[in-house]
Amino acid sequence: MLEELGDLEFSMFSDLANLRLEAIQLLEDGLNSGDVSGVMRFIERQLGQEPPSLLLLTELTSDFYQRLDMLHEHHADVRERVVRVLREDYGVDITCLAPPIALDQYHHLSADEILWLVRESADVEEDLPLLACVIQASLDKAAELQRKIELADQVLRLLDDWLDGISATVARRYGSLLAGKTHLDLWH
Repeated sequence: MLEELGDLEFSMFSDLANLRLEAIQLLEDGLNSGDVSGVMRFIERQLGQEPPSLLLLTELTSDFYQRLDMLHEHHADVRERVVRVLREDYGVDITCLAPPIALDQYHHLSADEILWLVRESADVEEDLPLLACVIQASLDKAAELQRKIELADQVLRLLDDWLDGISATVARRYGSLLAGKTHLDLWH
């Protein structure tokens, strides 16, 4: 009997792990393609299970928040590298154009705007083609990361909304069950 229970428990956790891996892969595929409908359908299928696996949905939320945090860190690093190179190698501070608090707007800058500020502050004519490439690559990467951040946030909002809804439903059901009981009934 205990062995069967152990096998059942192992199978349940194995299934959960496989579903998590599938969802993470679907999220990554969606972030790379720009279409998160695959992971959205996966989540909706899990919600359609009777009962839905709250453990799976909670774990996915945690996994997806970790991925979103990594995207934010990478996004900040992309901007910081250009800021640092220009400051350390050319003595130019571009934080007036690209403040860290407006990271989600960094990719809207143009390489020409940044290069204009650099050319006004330092003699960079010799390095201009290289700087133009570095800055444009940074802006392109930042745009890609911002798009991924927005998609991951969209998926997380869906998950959070569903988990909030499920929690509210469970609380109402539990509350209505308790409403029919007296205080003494709850202890017996």
